[in-house]
Amino acid sequence: MTTVTTSQAPTAKPVGVSLELTTAYQTIIAVPDYLIPVAGSTDPTETRTAPGVAEVSSPLLLTNKDSVSRTVSVRITRAGGGSFILANALVVEPYDVVIFPLNGQFLQTDDVLQVLASANSAVDATISYTVGQAEEDDVI
Repeated sequence: MTTVTTSQAPTAKPVGVSLELTTAYQTIIAVPDYLIPVAGSTDPTETRTAPGVAEVSSPLLLTNKDSVSRTVSVRITRAGGGSFILANALVVEPYDVVIFPLNGQFLQTDDVLQVLASANSAVDATISYTVGQAEEDDVI
């Protein structure tokens, strides 16, 4: 897990990711924690950990660069446990692009979105999302 130390966490930092896929699951989105100053504290070094959140703002673009059909699998692993397969062996035709809708999906701290392909270096994956500090019900 990544922890971002900051004076003020971004409300929505845009991120774009492009990966050349392999036959092993690769993490395309991982949501960090934020280490932020404690509100109202007189000690400027006093900090606390705040959860992060990511919102997917584009579809997942899967581009087959090969002359034969390839497959792609997509899963989300939740911090609380459990992996959920969103696509299993989705076929991407030669030199074609599959637009896999993930827009609006939310991921929380320690959640990850992962993708794999049936062959190394044959498929590219591209996605855009925003990441920032999650809103909390109980502000300390």
